[in-house]
Order: sequence, then structure tokens, then C-alpha cells
Amino acid sequence: MLNAIFAIDSECGIAKDGVLPWPKNNDDMKHFVMLTKGATVIMGKKTWDAPDMPSPLPGRRNIVICSNPQPSDKCTQMTIEGLLDNISDFKDAYVIGGAMLIDSLKDYIDEVHLTRFHGSYNCDTFVDLEFLGNFMLVHSDDRSGYSFEHYVRDM
Repeated sequence: MLNAIFAIDSECGIAKDGVLPWPKNNDDMKHFVMLTKGATVIMGKKTWDAPDMPSPLPGRRNIVICSNPQPSDKCTQMTIEGLLDNISDFKDAYVIGGAMLIDSLKDYIDEVHLTRFHGSYNCDTFVDLEFLGNFMLVHSDDRSGYSFEHYVRDM
């Protein structure tokens, strides 16, 4: 099963200058760890190289999607085609970003775990959430300044 987990601001912004633009949120980090610990996380090369990204994310299998995969002892690198050819091998995997990778894999994602930070954070990278029209909101937890949302593909 392919899942996605990411955060956005009120304008669907996901990043500014390659990093998360909102202040560190411990609840969001705990939520991310709870869902992804022991799982496979799939990210684009820009996400992997982001200055605020621990590389690799500990306690997870890290897969980095790039056009020119290189051997690495920290992660598995593969092309998007290679990932799609082996998609059935991933029983518990989370696409964690960036925006282009989420868009490329939107037809393969079964569940979305979305954190919405209220307000605009002057982002320069955005996610098109139109694909969520094929999903059903199954849970929403509104907090002070942000909310957690869980969507499942509408079969």
C-alpha cells in the first residue's frame, strides 16, 4: 500500500527555499514518526538534500527517487520508473515529498495523511490537492493553528 504524508499551509504551500517554512511543531513530528517508524519512506532528491532533513530518516527504509541513481549506504536510490515497476513490493510505504513526487505518484497513493497549518507561510513550492477529489476524508483532528486529516481513496 502506498501512502502519502505531508504538510501544507492554507495556500497548499509545502516548502520555501527547500525547507519547511512553519515553526517546528512537536505534535506534527510525533505524528510523522508514529506513522512512518519501521516503514519505507519515499522522497525526491530535493527532499533528501534539504538542510532540515536528517539523512537517512532513522528507523525507516529510505528510498530516494532521482534520475541518475547511485549506490549509497544511506538510502536506496531509484528512478520513478523503477519504483513503479516494484510498487507491489511496498506493503507499508509513505511518500513524504516533495511536491513533484506527490504529483507523479498521485494515481498510486491509497491513503493521505495531511497536516494543514493555518495561515500562509510565503511558500514557493505547492501541492495540487485536486487529486483528493478521489479520496474520502475519514478523520480530522483540529488543533490550535493546525489540523491533522486522514484521507482514503474512494473505491
